[in-house]
Amino acid sequence: LSGQSCLPGGLFLNTQTQADQFATLYPGCKVIEGGIFVSSKDIRHLDGLQQITNIQGDLRITNCDSLVQISGLKNMTEIGGAVRIQNNPQLSSLGLHTLKRVRGDYFYISSNPLLKNLKEINRLDSVFGIFQIWNQDSLTSISGLDSLQFVGKDFALFRNKQLKDLTGLGGLLHIEEGFRIYENPVLHSVQGLSKN
Repeated sequence: LSGQSCLPGGLFLNTQTQADQFATLYPGCKVIEGGIFVSSKDIRHLDGLQQITNIQGDLRITNCDSLVQISGLKNMTEIGGAVRIQNNPQLSSLGLHTLKRVRGDYFYISSNPLLKNLKEINRLDSVFGIFQIWNQDSLTSISGLDSLQFVGKDFALFRNKQLKDLTGLGGLLHIEEGFRIYENPVLHSVQGLSKN
């Protein structure tokens, strides 16, 4: 339990106590060999996971009624699988400060109505699969994507009611498949793409 990696079957969190006890149960574990799956009515934060630097499987944070922030994952640099952050009504902060690469089939951010910006994923440079951001009712800016250079499949922004511009995509150099922007009713400029 004290090695650098652990949990080939993944980490499943349903209570705040489980999240808080991770460091005690798995001291020294920095790499999750499986994925991390969080779905709960009472988890408020993931501060107990701060020692994790890498997930080899998926990261799914979905249907968490009380989750406010996920800055407990602030030291994670790479995710080997897919990412889904979806249906978290109180989530106002991503907190993935050091995340650089998502290697899985997709990175989805959807239906987190209090999330206003993406500034806490500002080191993300590569998404190897699909990257989609949709149904983000309070998202006004995507300026946190300034470091993003590569999307391996489709990139889409849709149904974001308050998204005003694309400032923050100036570093995007390569999208392997489609680039779709639609149903963003107050988006009046694509000036953020002007460098490309």
